[in-house]
Amino acid sequence: MSTRYRLQEAFKLLGPESTLKLAKSHVVIVGCGATGSHAADTLARMGVGTITVADPDVVEGENLHRQLYTEADCYHFKAEVLANHIRAINSDVTVHCIVDRITPDNIALHFEKIDPVDLILDCTDNMPTRWLINDYAVQYRIPWVYCGVGKSEGMVMPIIPGQSACFRCTGWAPQDPQEKLSGGIFPPTVAIMANMQATIAVKILTGNIDGYTLQLRRFNVWTMEWMSFNVQRSDNCEVCGKSDV
Repeated sequence: MSTRYRLQEAFKLLGPESTLKLAKSHVVIVGCGATGSHAADTLARMGVGTITVADPDVVEGENLHRQLYTEADCYHFKAEVLANHIRAINSDVTVHCIVDRITPDNIALHFEKIDPVDLILDCTDNMPTRWLINDYAVQYRIPWVYCGVGKSEGMVMPIIPGQSACFRCTGWAPQDPQEKLSGGIFPPTVAIMANMQATIAVKILTGNIDGYTLQLRRFNVWTMEWMSFNVQRSDNCEVCGKSDV
């Protein structure tokens, strides 16, 4: 489709050259639930050439109010359903599917057996996995973007080794992996924050990063309150503070 990206390329801050950059990029999406399904949808439509999706869970009825799935998808693996969704959107996208939970024991196995990774999206729902993504990404100098959503509020933050603070520099501690989210989720929050995450991903992949992009952002969709924070790299950080990354 020669006109597929015409209006996207007409956006002057991207331009025609962005299509080639995105087509040559490989994004790994860890978590195929709320934010993961929406972010994958956007990146596929924009022409990211290779997308890997990873998730061990199946689609359930209670997911449907916020995740990009249908009733027919229930009881099927999210990663497989999302992979097929991506293929249906854009047949030019190469899709890798990982039906497994990413752990310290298998992250290198899963990530290193596929194409070189340009960017990782954290679309998980627990802090230990985010710390794992952070540590792996910093070690191998792979940019990644954090996105967390709860109630009507979400946060996004890019981590670019050598240019920004890493996730551990925030000082946030990992909670119990079995701790469940309380307070519910206002569905529009998911799509809004996932597309903020996808926007940051596109800016990184197309070389449009600046200091403002590297901030931690917090947005309450219900109240429309918006906050931005400069997270400083900590010299005492055990992951990035004492290394040359």
